[in-house]
Amino acid sequence: MSVNFESLKAILNSGDKESLGFYKKTNRIGKSFRKEELQQTASLTEKQPELIKYIKLDNLFLGVKVDRINQENDILKFFENAVIDIELKSAKRPDTKSRVIKTLRRTKFYTRTLKKEFVGFAYFSETNELFHFDGNQLIEVDWKSLPDLGEEINHNELLDIDESTFIFSPLDNIQRFQSDDYLLTEQQEKLSNEIQSGRSLGISGKAGVGKSLVLYDAAKRIKQNNPDKNIAIIFSRGTLRPEHGAWSKMFNIDIFPAKLNDIELVSYDIVLVDESQRLFNGTRDKIMDCYKNGEIQQLVMFFDPEYQFFSKYESGVTIQPKLKDYLDIHTERLSESVRSDSNLIFFVNGLFNLGHKKEIVNPERIDVQFFSDYITANSWLQHKEGEGFRVVNPMKDKYQSNEINSYLEKDLDGKQCVNSYDVIGSDIDNVAVIIDSRLYYDQDGILHSYPYNYYYDGLNQLYVNLTRAKEKIAIAVVHNNDVFNAINLLLNFVEVPKKD
Repeated sequence: MSVNFESLKAILNSGDKESLGFYKKTNRIGKSFRKEELQQTASLTEKQPELIKYIKLDNLFLGVKVDRINQENDILKFFENAVIDIELKSAKRPDTKSRVIKTLRRTKFYTRTLKKEFVGFAYFSETNELFHFDGNQLIEVDWKSLPDLGEEINHNELLDIDESTFIFSPLDNIQRFQSDDYLLTEQQEKLSNEIQSGRSLGISGKAGVGKSLVLYDAAKRIKQNNPDKNIAIIFSRGTLRPEHGAWSKMFNIDIFPAKLNDIELVSYDIVLVDESQRLFNGTRDKIMDCYKNGEIQQLVMFFDPEYQFFSKYESGVTIQPKLKDYLDIHTERLSESVRSDSNLIFFVNGLFNLGHKKEIVNPERIDVQFFSDYITANSWLQHKEGEGFRVVNPMKDKYQSNEINSYLEKDLDGKQCVNSYDVIGSDIDNVAVIIDSRLYYDQDGILHSYPYNYYYDGLNQLYVNLTRAKEKIAIAVVHNNDVFNAINLLLNFVEVPKKD
């Protein structure tokens, strides 16, 4: 459904709140699109007749939000040859103009996959002024210079855009990253700018919020603007991936694994630590001592204080209080998920705490099957590999044999299946995992792992494995009816609409 200018004006003039509520829901108008903005939209028919003549009255989409990019557009309309974006503001102040330009620039970026002309406008209602976006700034509208739009399309073509094409790891597509072919959310951009300004920080956030993207973006831009700055990136695992070496060479920035015995941090101006919750306590203290003693000028530590650490010997929840109490470094939190489809986010959050369940609009993104043994489960996982899934296992215990030894070991190509240690910090389109009898729910619906004295935390590894997924998740549940039932409860849960 879409909006007609005259119909919207009539609904508003009727003064009937119930009719307006139905109108917004039926026409999929964004929840955060306020009545003031609806009134500004309706007023365009009288106040901006040239605009209405150009774009016509029908097929408007209002308050459209792009899920993973965390941006909302006020008015969108699609034509055979072009995409129209009209951003609404009350007052024309320098700060509002700059925000509008940023929004239009971002919309132009992510609608380019439609291979159409982008035509952006900014309307300031207090002064009744309309401006055209020329790709860089707002200028007076020259109607004769605007492109021919072609036939109208009564369909929100943003729904056809594969958002995952804009979400990638800086390590997995270095050329795109080098050419700035990516977007930061407002949160991410703010934190990257703070790092570039020289501020020492802690940056926390769950999996998928883009902590690593902020780190690599800030490091790249600092080096571009200050070639003489010595920057070290520390990645909290014992060995680096080949992609780390390629990235390091491309940007002339050193990347080290977390074993720091042979690294002299005193030679670096800036130290950025990725996945610092996985640092052993001794390594964490060595890095912090170097900053405390003035051996390094700037320290930024990125971490997830909740799930993404694997053993009791890792720093985990201690990073943030140590930054505050020992170094007087403030922590900012990234909260907007960008990696995963919202259906996967709702599913994982609900799986780990049934009290957080939300309606999953596209449950087909999650495939769950029940098995009585590992042999049949592994056979199904191999079938899912043929469909483009990647099997991710927990790590095997260093000191004793357990159920993990029965998990699928080799992929279809005969290579060793990856584990939580291999994939932390990575993005994977489709992830497949096993959940077995090691997991259970307590009386409050919170997921736990039985304390089998495993060296690695099974629950946290499951969280890491599932949150790598960008598009789909497949789960083989082995002999655990309670978890299987809980998953199906999540997939079939329907929220009762709240009364306005």
